[in-house]
Amino acid sequence: MQEINPVVIQQLIDSKVTTNIILFEVLPSTNEYIFEQLANSELKNNSVVLALTQTAGKGRQGRNWISPPGNIYMSYYWQFHGTLEKLYGLSLTVGIAIARVLKANGLEDVKLKWPNDIFWNGYKMGGILIETKTKSPGIIDVVIGLGLNIQNMSEWHEQITQRYVELENALQHPVYKNKLIAQIIVELQQILAQFAANGFESFVSEWKQYDIQQGSSLDSCVHRNVT
Repeated sequence: MQEINPVVIQQLIDSKVTTNIILFEVLPSTNEYIFEQLANSELKNNSVVLALTQTAGKGRQGRNWISPPGNIYMSYYWQFHGTLEKLYGLSLTVGIAIARVLKANGLEDVKLKWPNDIFWNGYKMGGILIETKTKSPGIIDVVIGLGLNIQNMSEWHEQITQRYVELENALQHPVYKNKLIAQIIVELQQILAQFAANGFESFVSEWKQYDIQQGSSLDSCVHRNVT
């Protein structure tokens, strides 16, 4: 099994992109780890936390995210200057970033399901969980969690309650995870900068191209505030 290596990822990232990459063999949750670090000390903006597996991975609405080895489990810390209202559409924007990377790696027919799921041919390939906490007036800590199925998960089939697919099965060839993670980090930094400047409005037309439900409502808040 090809292991994730932060040094290799950093080497693959464009020199203009600044990030701090932290890898653990096992964590309860990469999102929770970032919030714990923020509570105890300062964490550099744009830090990325990766885990080879999670024991208490989180999905939307508190659901458990099955996290066997071989996949990508990562959280990205972003300090946002603005109000919670300005974060409207962020999970959809992050979904677009992931879809762009997957498409660039040869995966056709990538779809996004409101508000945070990544699909291929009707099967779920990954999910996004965005959690926020107000740091001070006008400054919000944003944690962007991503779980992406990469390698065969048939051993855990009985524990997974929905139809799923792995990226390697969809592409029919092995995936170089270090390169894929590096691409995701670069795309996230670029798309978050555009989102901070222009909001979700500039991504609506692109979202419609990926929307698996074609015309789903965009009226609801799509991130969870951590109190």
